[in-house]
Parts: sequence; structure tokens; C-alpha cells
Amino acid sequence: GKDNSKETQGNLKSAVVPDMKTKIERPTVKELLLAFSLYNTIPSLLMRQRPSALKALGAMKIFSNFAIVALHLFYITLVLFLDTSHNSYLLDLMKRIELQPMINVTFAVECFFVVSATLSSYLTLKDMEKFKKFRFVYFYLNRFFRLSPMFYLFTLIAYKLSARFGQGPLWYSLDAETCVNSWWCNILYITNIKEILDICILVTWHVAVEMQLFLFSPVFILLLYRSELVGLIAVGAAMIGATAAVGYVAATNGYWAALYYNPDVMHQISDLHCQTFYRINSYLTGIVLGYILYKKYNLANLPIAKWLKQSMYMLLWMVAIVLCTVTVLAPYFEYSFAYHYSNFENTVILMFSGLAWSIGIAIIIYICNTGYGGMVNSFLSWPGWEPLVKLTYGVALCHEMVIFFIVGTLQSGLKYTDTVFAMLLVFTMVLSYSVSAVAAICVELPISKIVSLCFKLAGIEARSK
Repeated sequence: GKDNSKETQGNLKSAVVPDMKTKIERPTVKELLLAFSLYNTIPSLLMRQRPSALKALGAMKIFSNFAIVALHLFYITLVLFLDTSHNSYLLDLMKRIELQPMINVTFAVECFFVVSATLSSYLTLKDMEKFKKFRFVYFYLNRFFRLSPMFYLFTLIAYKLSARFGQGPLWYSLDAETCVNSWWCNILYITNIKEILDICILVTWHVAVEMQLFLFSPVFILLLYRSELVGLIAVGAAMIGATAAVGYVAATNGYWAALYYNPDVMHQISDLHCQTFYRINSYLTGIVLGYILYKKYNLANLPIAKWLKQSMYMLLWMVAIVLCTVTVLAPYFEYSFAYHYSNFENTVILMFSGLAWSIGIAIIIYICNTGYGGMVNSFLSWPGWEPLVKLTYGVALCHEMVIFFIVGTLQSGLKYTDTVFAMLLVFTMVLSYSVSAVAAICVELPISKIVSLCFKLAGIEARSK
């Protein structure tokens, strides 16, 4: 009887504790080569994966990306390549209230930071819950290999190949030497230390800022995990410091809330909007939101009447709509010449507008993930968005080159009409998503598969999505 008991215990122990001498299978050459197979990469791009734990995030990235592409197309076509006889018309366009969501869409970048930080915080906390520790190596390596292949690919294209893509009278007015002098900033993720016009691929400053914020995010995630109160105090202190820094830079330089009316707009973008401290508040908002969703803090669970719960969620909807609307329309009074902001008023708007927008977006995400999103959540969580979500990062990187290709190869200057702009925008989006799809199939997805095999070889388990 005792022998059978010992044998049973031994079998249980071997079942629970794996044999440490068991060798981990090395990926074969065939597996590495199959990572580049179109038979594998195309289905992984198009097929729906299992539902994400968080709702609405992907669609928000898509629409934010669309708005950013529209702004860059608008600015590049009208400001850099517009027929000079139509400058007065450009000023008139700035006064149109229906164009304010596009003209002031710089806040759409905040949405990227909120979504990125929310995912990072939520998934990291779930990972810590599973493994009972913070896996530093996996945390940083996974992020590096997620961002770098596409980032380095488009940097290489801009550095060595973009000048060969087109020709025309406007094409040769582009500065081909920018990447020659600043490509190394992209490699090190410090693009934002350069003036905006000296950056290799102008739009990539946000990738550098996001990586810089990501590097320090474990401080706040770990503090929230260990002590909610201490973590919230640290987040609050960081937000106050960042807001004060924005106020100081904005006030001392006389920066405008109506960004594109500033005669020194490029310097304001370089000195303020592309700097890490200007984006800290949106990123920290995302980290706190990820923690709230991880802890499953839900107003619906409060022991109060149902009508009162619904009223609270209705109030949250109203707060989110007001915050986002006021943020977008605040510069309109300056653009319309109805009112000229003082330096103090401009400073206050610049200090709090990014945070207000981020809180509004965070509230919408929270509502959609706690069961009261209704039709909005159904729309934002539609499975059909998933293939486009996978291409969003590539579009964010390549759309500037696509716009320069379209506009730079024109044989004459543009004369703006809404119809012409709409046609250019549709063409830009289609071409950008096509380029991103090719890059994803040929580079991003194969490298992602290889990295997964390497993690498996090293005994590092990937976290759940």
C-alpha cells in the first residue's frame, strides 16, 4: 500500500513539475522559412483572432489614424504646395467650423497614446497576475520587436529609396538630405530631439515619444499594482509636473492654441507638441484606465437602483462629449477672428486641452468596456475593423511618403476644392493601406513569428492578448 502511495505521489509530482532536463525544441530552418510564407502571413492578416479582452480600442486607432492622415494631407497640399495666389483662401478654410475636427486633429495623437498605454497597462497587470512577477526582459523585448521592424523598414526606404519613386517639378523641391543627417535618431528612438523639418519621416516623432514613455511606464504600473493609493499619487504628481512644464514653455515662448495661425508654427511643433513631457498626461491617463479595467471597477456593480446607475453612465457620456468637443473647438474662436486669445489664455488651453481630450477618450473606452456602450460599442467593436487595425501602425509610418509621392509628382500647383481634397484623401488612404499591407505581409508578420519562436526557444511564454 505504501509503495503504491509513493508511486502515485511520484506520478503526480512529475505531472505538475516538468522534467528540467527536457530539452526545448529548437525551431527548424523550415519553420523559420515558413514564417515568410504568404500562405501563412496573408491568412493571419485577414482572419479574425479570438476576441480581445478590451473593446473599442482598435476602431479608435483607425479613426484617429484617418484624421491624422487627413490633417497631413490638408497641410502638405495647401501649405507646402498650394498656389501662392490662393493663400487668402487658405485663411478662409481655417474659419470653417466644419473643418475644425480636421484642423485641430493634433489631439488625435493623444488617442494613440491613451490606447497604447491602456493596452500596455492592462496586459502587463494580467501578466503579473499570471506569473507573480514583472518580466522586465519580455516587457521591453516584446515592445522593441513589435515596433522596430516596420519603423526601421520605412526609415531605410526614406533614406535610400524614396528619391527614386517619382519625378516632377514639385518632387525635386523636397529635401532629400533630411534622412542622411538624422536616420540614426530613428534607430535610437530619439527622433523628437530634432527640429520637425529635420526629422527623417516627419510623422515618426510620435513613435519615439511613445517608446520613451513606454520605457518609464513600469514605474507607475508597479506602483499601482503594489499600492493603489501610492500609484495614484505618483501619477498625479507626474501629471502636475508635466502640466507645469507645458505651461512654462508655452508662456515663455508665446505659443498659440490656434497652432496653424502661429507664424512660427514649426518651432512650436518641435519645441512643444513633439516633446515627451507634452504627451505624458495622455499616456498616464491610459495607464490608470488600464488599471481600472484590470481591477474591474464597474459602476454597474454598485448596490444602487438601476435608474441611478443609468443616470451615472449618462452623465459620463455627457462629460466625455463636452470634453472632446470643447477641446476641438477651443482654437476656433481664434481661427474665426471672433476673439483673440491672450498669452495667458493660450497657455491655459495648451496646458489642459490634451488632458481633457484624453480623459474624454478614456471615459468612452471605460463605458464601452463596462456594458453601457450601446450602439457606440457595437460599432467600435465590430469584428470587421480587425484587419485594418493590424495595418494602422504601418499606415501611420508610411502615409507621409505616400502624400509626398502623390503631391510631389503633380505637374502643377493645387487649387483646393472640397471634392479634390476628398478624392486625394481616398486615394491616399487606399495607397497607404496597400503599402502597409505589403510591408506587414513581407516584414512585420514574418519577423513577429520568428520572434515568437525565439521566445519559445528561450523558454519565455508570450502573454495572452
